[in-house]
Amino acid sequence: MGTNDIIVDIKKGVQIMRGSDFILKVIRILRGTIENKIIFTLLSIGATCILAAVGPSYILRFILELLNYLFKTNFDTTIFNLSYIVFGVLLTVGILFCVGAILFYTMTKKNHIIGKLMKIRHSSIESSNFSNTDISPSRYLLEIVNIDQKLEMSSNTKEGIEKALYIQEKAVKKIIQFTDGNDINDVEYYGMAHIPIVVLLGYQIADKVPIKLHEWNQNISLWETVDSDNRNYPPLLLEKCTEKQLPNETKELVVKIGLTYPIPDENLDGLNLHHLNSYYIHLETPHRNNIVNIEQLQSYKKYFRDLLDEINQKYLKLEKIHLFYSGQPTFAYCIGSAITPRMDKEFVIYNYVGTEFPQYNWHINLKKIDQPISVSLTKEYVNGNV
Repeated sequence: MGTNDIIVDIKKGVQIMRGSDFILKVIRILRGTIENKIIFTLLSIGATCILAAVGPSYILRFILELLNYLFKTNFDTTIFNLSYIVFGVLLTVGILFCVGAILFYTMTKKNHIIGKLMKIRHSSIESSNFSNTDISPSRYLLEIVNIDQKLEMSSNTKEGIEKALYIQEKAVKKIIQFTDGNDINDVEYYGMAHIPIVVLLGYQIADKVPIKLHEWNQNISLWETVDSDNRNYPPLLLEKCTEKQLPNETKELVVKIGLTYPIPDENLDGLNLHHLNSYYIHLETPHRNNIVNIEQLQSYKKYFRDLLDEINQKYLKLEKIHLFYSGQPTFAYCIGSAITPRMDKEFVIYNYVGTEFPQYNWHINLKKIDQPISVSLTKEYVNGNV
């Protein structure tokens, strides 16, 4: 065998492999259609046999013979030249085909891929078992995006936070690129991260990608889908302190959101913000695990968006909003997605640590991907080093 023969054989082998790959792809694409056609065919044959077995002639003969037996009538049933053997065979075959269709559907349903699922696993505070969820992804093609910032955030330094933000930016690019034109059916978010980082993630992704949010239930160690249900949720309340600055002179103000724990003014000591006008969104009784359904998140998000619109209309010279949040990650994400660079001014988001002074020990400003984010440690700010 010469060199040319070997090359020809290799080319043939490549063509065969390509052909088989194409056939496999076609089978995968048509798999659901083929299965549906088989089920439809089995049901059609079964239904036809059953209808033939219990057709008008059989039904009429059965009724007449039943009347003759019960009421001693003399209806002539010989006009129906029918066989009970044929009736039994048709009925049995029809039932068997219908049962076969049901069994075939049950068997194929277990392994039938119904779509693509992207799972965003976000952790910067502590490790979490992201496999403990209340839904089964077995019928999805999975794409996992891990935003793991625990190591970078463990040192609580400016350099560590900046590295964590870089990791997140790369992940956001991947999320947006992968969901753009790739027929992703669902995107799910599982977040156990610092509040400023979660708000930033919602701001960076915004509403480009519809996301199903999940909350960690520490009582049963399970990630639960924030979904629709009939549970009632408490209304948001708003306190305004707008006498410290005139609207036409206001360049900065404070927005506080207290859902899990209250945020009294003294928590902001050391930040030099007490001279600013403030808005405080809160629950009458803040508590943990207060997010109960998706309607609540949508309602709270609209409430926050409406407040921003009110602020934008009132303070025409506004340049910056200092945002303080105490609540669950799902609404933190929604807050970020409600803020837009087109309509709103610069937002500065603060991280809370109750054992330090100031208690909000670092903050970042919201920026889209590929734009520089400023990281500030409030200790350095207070000491005049920034």
